[in-house]
Amino acid sequence: MLDKKQIFFIVIGASCAVLIMWFSGLFVPQIRNLLQVMNQTGKIKAEISTREADIRRIDIFRKKIAEETERIESYEGTFPKKDEVPAILEMVSDFAKDTAVRLVALTPVKTTLDQNQPLGGYYQEVPVLISARCGYHELGAFINKIEAASRFIKVVDIEIRTNKVFPKRHDCELLIVTYTSTR
Repeated sequence: MLDKKQIFFIVIGASCAVLIMWFSGLFVPQIRNLLQVMNQTGKIKAEISTREADIRRIDIFRKKIAEETERIESYEGTFPKKDEVPAILEMVSDFAKDTAVRLVALTPVKTTLDQNQPLGGYYQEVPVLISARCGYHELGAFINKIEAASRFIKVVDIEIRTNKVFPKRHDCELLIVTYTSTR
C-alpha cells in the first residue's frame, strides 16, 4: 500500500493538476483576450498619433496646396488661349527680325484631328509651318529664341535646302508646335 508520503504527493499532484486545468480554462482565454485588446489599443494609439501629427501640420499642408495651385496657374500661363495664337505668331515674327531670319511664310497648319477634341482635356496642339531664308547661324539663333520663349513652343521638323541665287542664305522650313489652353 501507499505510505503517507506517497499519498501526500498524489494529493498535491492532483491538486496541482486541477489547479492548472482550472487556471487554463479560466485565465488563459482572458489573457488571450487581454493581449488582443492590447494589440488593438497599440494600433489605435499609433493611428491617433498619426492623425494628431497631421492636424498639427495642417497649416503646412495648406501652404503646400497654395504653392501647388500657384505653380499650376503659372504653367497654365505658358499655354496661350485660342485667341492668343496671333500674338504667338507675332512673337515668332519678332524672333525672326531679331536674328536676321527673313520669313517667307508663317502659316498655322490645319490638322486632321478634330479641333474640338482637346488633347488630355486641357490643351490643343497648334502646328505652325515657317518658311524662311537665312544662314545657318541665324537659323540656330532663331531656333534658340523659339525654344527659350516664355510660351511652350517646340521645333518638331526642320528642312534646309540650298539657294542657288543666294548661296549663304538657305531656304528653310520649320514645323513648330505650340499648344492652346482649352480652359
